[in-house]
Amino acid sequence: MKRIFITLSVIISCFTAAVAGTPVDHSKTYAFHTDTVYVQRDGLKIFGIAYIPEGQYEEWPLVIYAHGIGSNHSAGEPYAKALAEKGYVAYTFDFCGSSPRSKSDGKTEDMTIFTEKQDLTAIISSLKSKSYVDASRTYLLGISLGGLVSSITSASMPDAIRNLALVYPALCAPDDARKNYNPDGSRKDPNARIMGGEDYNKAMLQFDPFEHIGHYTKPVFIVHGTEDRLVPITYSERAITVFPDARLEKIEGAGHGFRGEPLEKAVKLMVAQFNEWESK
Repeated sequence: MKRIFITLSVIISCFTAAVAGTPVDHSKTYAFHTDTVYVQRDGLKIFGIAYIPEGQYEEWPLVIYAHGIGSNHSAGEPYAKALAEKGYVAYTFDFCGSSPRSKSDGKTEDMTIFTEKQDLTAIISSLKSKSYVDASRTYLLGISLGGLVSSITSASMPDAIRNLALVYPALCAPDDARKNYNPDGSRKDPNARIMGGEDYNKAMLQFDPFEHIGHYTKPVFIVHGTEDRLVPITYSERAITVFPDARLEKIEGAGHGFRGEPLEKAVKLMVAQFNEWESK
């Protein structure tokens, strides 16, 4: 009896090890559940939701969704649900001070692209340590300003990010800041409407993202609408000449902030691209 028990234990252990080391089958559809996951960064608490697939695998690839300015984690729900159903842990979160709707700590007047980079770096480190995550298969999905932040974060820690996906990344943000501010930080027109706070704009006056993003040499996939007036598609067209390995998918007639059919198309494109990366 003791010998039988030992044999069964060995079989179970071998099966568990095999499942743990088996690549996830992304052709299947999985049920998933959500968990609230907080991350700490310099005494600040970052709120996020993890969409976790349910199935025979112990570890799943991770996709971290980074939202745009004035938005929050909820904007990532369509992407997160679609990814979780195909076998990815998807994590959506609120940048600190990103908007009045943020559930994370921090004040909106303190937020800059560099504080958001610190948030994202802390999240990458924390989520990689989760028992249900395959840390070697960590991806970023950045939207608008979150795309700019994801780009410079990936460039600063390329070994940590397997691939980078972007949707109308706001690589124009520093140029926009320079349109409204003089080099000394004074406003050109105090009555003009500006995006973000004083610190947010002043922090970018001497910053050129195109001098940094090319340090990320792994494959990059960008989706952008041809009628985007907030973030002109010319910035993504330039980006694919700066990233050493990048591809741009244009959605004809779509503006900024996808809704309806353009959003559905972008979600499908992203899931397909992650599946292609996973197959290599």
